[in-house]
Parts: sequence; structure tokens; C-alpha cells
Amino acid sequence: MLHPVQPHGLLATLAAAALAGVLGCGEEDRAATDYRRQANAICAQAERRIEALPAPATPDGLERYLRRGLAIAKRYDRRLRALEAPAELRAEHLRAGRLSRRGEVLLESLLDDLGAGLPSPETLGRKLPKLERTVRESNALAERMGLDECVTPLTLPGESPEPS
Repeated sequence: MLHPVQPHGLLATLAAAALAGVLGCGEEDRAATDYRRQANAICAQAERRIEALPAPATPDGLERYLRRGLAIAKRYDRRLRALEAPAELRAEHLRAGRLSRRGEVLLESLLDDLGAGLPSPETLGRKLPKLERTVRESNALAERMGLDECVTPLTLPGESPEPS
């Protein structure tokens, strides 16, 4: 024979299930908050290190500045990639890693051109727009993810910031 369900027992069961659901959501929110906090801290550290580099005064200085900045960015990028992204941010985290790597490859290519002598206007005309698109796409993704410290300025030292 089936036992009749007591109304207070059913209510207690529903309340427990609802509470478990709320706690589960809280854990996901907490994981996303922790991820954002860690990622923003990593990006802020990288930015401080890059900003501490002396501003270039010559074309050779520009190449050295960019190479040093790229080395710093790569080191911190590895730390970002190593973060465990929560499920709701995992796809964006992986996309951000791919965009970062694409930007590194483009910048390395430009640096190789600089090392071989100043790149031709045609070379710059091909490569700089690709690099700028990659940075803009990466910035938009970082903003959507709540990683404001990971937005990369699109200006060189001594230039005015781009308009918002």
C-alpha cells in the first residue's frame, strides 16, 4: 500500500530541492566571480609590467620595447590560459586564448620585419589592420566576459588614447 504524501513533507522536499538549486547557482556564480577576479588580477599585473617599460625613442627602441612587451604578455597569457574557467565562460576562455595567440603571431611577424629593417608600407598595410582587428575582437570578448583589466589599449606610449 502506498503511503499518503504528507503536505508538510512535500513542501519540505520542494524547499530542499529549491535550496539545492539556489546553492548550485551560487557556486557557479562564485566560480565565475573567482575566475574574473583572477583573470583581471593577471591582466592588471601584466599591464603594470608593460607600462613600466621605458618608452621607445627610436625605431630600434620601438622594436626592443615591443619584444620586451610581447615577452611579458606571453608570460601572463600562459597564466591566463592555465586558469580553470567555469562552464559558462569556458568557450569564451578558449576563444580568448586563440585570439591572444593569433595576436602574438601577428606581432612576432611584424617584429621580424622590423628586425630585418623597416617593413615596407605594403607589409604594414597588410599586417597592422589584421593585428588591430584581432585586438579589437579580443577586447570585445574581454568586455563581454567581465574582464575589464584584460582590455588592451590600442595606442603606443606617448600617443593619445583612442576615443571611446
